[in-house]
Amino acid sequence: MKIGSKLKQARLKSELTQEKVSNILNVSRSTISSWEVGRSYPDLESLVLLSDLYNISLDSLLREDSDMIKKLSLDSRIINKINKFIYYLPIISFIVLLSSIFYINIGNSTYNKLCEQMYEEMKVLSLKYDMTKVSNYKNELENILNKNEFKSIKAIEIYVADMKTGNKNLETDKNKFKLLYETVDPKSKEGIALLKNSLGILSTDTLDKDGNIVHYQPYSKNYNIYRVEGLALISGTLGFISLLISIIIKFKNSKK
Repeated sequence: MKIGSKLKQARLKSELTQEKVSNILNVSRSTISSWEVGRSYPDLESLVLLSDLYNISLDSLLREDSDMIKKLSLDSRIINKINKFIYYLPIISFIVLLSSIFYINIGNSTYNKLCEQMYEEMKVLSLKYDMTKVSNYKNELENILNKNEFKSIKAIEIYVADMKTGNKNLETDKNKFKLLYETVDPKSKEGIALLKNSLGILSTDTLDKDGNIVHYQPYSKNYNIYRVEGLALISGTLGFISLLISIIIKFKNSKK
């Protein structure tokens, strides 16, 4: 006899209606009906509750119903896999988090070194020229950008605020800055607009030989740092949530 028929017989013997059983198990009446006619099977937890409610052993309910046994076996395997995944997820997330932090530290070190090197080069260049006259230093600037240590720079912009001779102050109205030079690495697949939105390294303003304020903005391929920072945040959050879930599951299992 199939389990659906056994459940129906047990319910009638216990003088319970489908409505009453559905309220006790906190499921819909149609669910109880589906179990009894064999359209669907109860899960293991519901099966245990029905066994207690009807005062009939699980062995009696499951005997002769191979389909139900297969379903419970499959459910059990799936649950075990999910539990294993939840158990290992915090460990995996922790490894990803540590790897991300390590990568970020290395990236930031490279990034800071690039900023310092670029500042020194631009400072020396600015002290030699009136930076409002691009033609005077264009070739030298491009030679700087072709150095191996600056290969990661994919574009650069130079803004200059034309000041009075002898200016020693780096503060001025931002509106006074004019974009005088702009170049993009021809090998770069990204256009300048995309580079300006996605990349970039910090720059420090400096003065040229005539007291004009020079603001240079290099755009570097080291933008992967920002993506890894996002990955670190996601993995850390995911690891914490999965750890919390695994603790809750273990707590519930210990209560049973």
